[in-house]
Amino acid sequence: MNRVLVTGATGFIGAHLIRALKENCLRINALVRDLDNGRRLLGDGDNFIKGDIFNTDRLAEAVR
Repeated sequence: MNRVLVTGATGFIGAHLIRALKENCLRINALVRDLDNGRRLLGDGDNFIKGDIFNTDRLAEAVR
């Protein structure tokens, strides 16, 4: 199954994007600043990583 990285996942656009991707049966890797909001959006088989795009270590982890 394909996996997609979403940054800004807990924002307005990111949340809508995640819903649309999940409707198309895609797995999500999400880079989030707020873990509670990340848990609300993602389901089984999805991954979320606490961080932001300015933290290169976390971004690299999300891309893997």
